[in-house]
Amino acid sequence: QQYGPPGQQYIMVPVPVQAFQGGRQGGGVPRPPRVQDVGNAVGWSVAMPSFDWAYLLALGDYLSTSSSASKDATKALIKEFKHATPHAQERAVHLTSLLWSNTNDRFKEQVASKKFLAALTDLVADHLTPPQVKSMVYRVLSPLAFDAQSNSSVRPITEAFNRLLTDPKTSLSSF
Repeated sequence: QQYGPPGQQYIMVPVPVQAFQGGRQGGGVPRPPRVQDVGNAVGWSVAMPSFDWAYLLALGDYLSTSSSASKDATKALIKEFKHATPHAQERAVHLTSLLWSNTNDRFKEQVASKKFLAALTDLVADHLTPPQVKSMVYRVLSPLAFDAQSNSSVRPITEAFNRLLTDPKTSLSSF
């Protein structure tokens, strides 16, 4: 077919998409790591401009099968909380919520661990953390704390949330 304004004509020729996607072999968007590579799976999910829902469901299924995978996921999330850009920190907090909703108690118990909750509360307490990240922590922790209040194995989430609310340095009015 020929297209174009009068006097100029263009011919549509099928060209592989990767020829126009930044010169990377295989396209411009990096392929996701295998969900079994949990640390990289979390990092990839946080780094992408939007969440790949099918991939997150597969990751959630995998985390539900293994305590060590759940532990690796929380380690990777903590790393994002501590060392990532504010946008990535916000997405890591959001990813915590999504994985919470799509896994079993193995992952939830890791989220309720002292180390994970300390990283989240430190993120809110840090004066360098932007308000939108702090807000995301509250938006995520609030429903998690509500869910966790009746389950003794994850009740530390509720306690951590209540401490954040009552501390003048981290309460909602502090930012």
